[in-house]
Amino acid sequence: GISHKLPLPPAMDESLFLRDENERSYLRSRLLPATLGEALDELREDTLVRETLGDSIYEGFIDAKTIEWTEYRRQVHAWELERYLPVF
Repeated sequence: GISHKLPLPPAMDESLFLRDENERSYLRSRLLPATLGEALDELREDTLVRETLGDSIYEGFIDAKTIEWTEYRRQVHAWELERYLPVF
């Protein structure tokens, strides 16, 4: 939009979380990724970031964050212990 000097869209005065998927699609708006895994999926599709960082840094970052996400998912978190341990 900046390169082509397109006008700004109207301001959004309400939360997109209150809108359903159809309304967000109509507004050409999406929610941010909810997890690091989802963010990595988006990043893998982003050619601008790869071009900006270069292949070596880009791949190193993706690899490091993928390892981080895998380690995080393997953890048993406090909420899970508090929620499920009393059941058993």
